[in-house]
Amino acid sequence: MAMCLIRLNTITLGRSGTRPETVAAIIQLLESGALPEVPSRGSVGASGDLAPSAHAALSLLGEGWCTVPEGGSFNRVTAQEALTRAGLKPLKLAAKEGLSLINGTQLTTALALKAWYEGAILLRTANLAAAMTFEALHGSRSALDPRVLALHRHEGTLHVGKDVLGWLDGESAIHDTHFRIKWAQDPYSLRCIPQVHGAVWDELEQAERVLQEEINAAADNPLLFPEAQESLSCGNFHAIYVARVSDKLVTAFTTLASISERRINLAMSSRRTGLPDFLIDDGGVQSGFMMAQVTAAALVSECKALSFPASVDSIPTNNDQEDHVSMGPVAGFKALEVVEKLRQVLAIELMVSAQALDFRHPHGAAPRLQAVHERIRADVAHLAEDRVLATDIALIEQRIAEEAYLS
Repeated sequence: MAMCLIRLNTITLGRSGTRPETVAAIIQLLESGALPEVPSRGSVGASGDLAPSAHAALSLLGEGWCTVPEGGSFNRVTAQEALTRAGLKPLKLAAKEGLSLINGTQLTTALALKAWYEGAILLRTANLAAAMTFEALHGSRSALDPRVLALHRHEGTLHVGKDVLGWLDGESAIHDTHFRIKWAQDPYSLRCIPQVHGAVWDELEQAERVLQEEINAAADNPLLFPEAQESLSCGNFHAIYVARVSDKLVTAFTTLASISERRINLAMSSRRTGLPDFLIDDGGVQSGFMMAQVTAAALVSECKALSFPASVDSIPTNNDQEDHVSMGPVAGFKALEVVEKLRQVLAIELMVSAQALDFRHPHGAAPRLQAVHERIRADVAHLAEDRVLATDIALIEQRIAEEAYLS
């Protein structure tokens, strides 16, 4: 769907040479709920996302396959059947229309958009998880003082600091006991939350600007200028801008996962927190969250392995005519994979911080955090003795995807 909408937006700029009836047919097919079946691989993000976009365009010709909504689910039907259900006949393309339907960066951009959108939700979730861990581990609020953050100058630091302070706002019996803690300064995973998360916020802001520009670009070749009766060959189809966005998002999300795992690890140590080892009574005999931390570490390691930028790995194609390519789809798929792993790491941190707050009883957390803690406890129970945690992690991950804890 995203590919088709992005391509429609390009076509309607009037530089691609596409008839109004072709545009109307695309819209009618989409409005029927039919979506073309597109192989996920086959583009290097250079001369347009040609192969995937060609598969998307096949449905208009009555070829290939589509999915259509039926009874609350999607069923696979031939493109010819999808056209018939939509009241359409196969298109006969006119001059230039084949190129106008398959050229451009629509796959690369759709992948980056999805990663950016889900990543923006996960940054807010990371701020929440960090605030819960900060509260549960008696983090010193001097690191969040608005006067300190203002002197850092970076907008992301200010934005994240405000968000985290918002979660910590209000009466907190846990915070009131902070004077009993012997440590003068917190580890960086607590003390540098606004700066580290803030850098990711800035990356997302920059990515949004580039993606908006790409969506509204005439990413086609050649471009038509009927007022001058000219057809100009160009390189607007090259997906390097969006490929760079996806590569940057991969490293940004890996950074979020990495600092989250460090907070999870910090919570395991009774020496540092005053809580039971591995956040369970009789830790060592019982494993508690020990293997959950190991799981988070494994996920972060995978994220790091995926952080090599795809956009620098150009492989020439088409008999060296396309001698520099963006590898944008590769970058986009990697970004989505890291998004999934980040969500899993944050699910573990939310479970760990909720368990740590349990051990602070009867001292309560700040009101908004207390409400989130209660929602988490409605989903998964306190870990009183060892049990399989995989199901709990998957459930919290699902709830994160639903934005259940962000209100």
